[in-house]
Amino acid sequence: GCECLVLDESHFLKNPKAERTKQIIESKDFFQHRILLSGTPIKNIVSDLATQLEIAGIDSYGELNYKTPGAVWHLLHEKKVYLKRT
Repeated sequence: GCECLVLDESHFLKNPKAERTKQIIESKDFFQHRILLSGTPIKNIVSDLATQLEIAGIDSYGELNYKTPGAVWHLLHEKKVYLKRT
């Protein structure tokens, strides 16, 4: 078995109703490590990250106020999830 799931162009996974996204969410737990890559800039809409965070294994995002990006970035830093915003 594989231990690592690498998803390039992960910004395509923001719609949880899309078939591709559903399949990845169903299979994500088979992988110990998950790496999501995208060269597309992240907009300041935190909800666009929700599905990607779920795939990465970050479940606490639902408790955060989507209108305060600072809280989300703080959570990601605590969980050792790193984003480059430039």
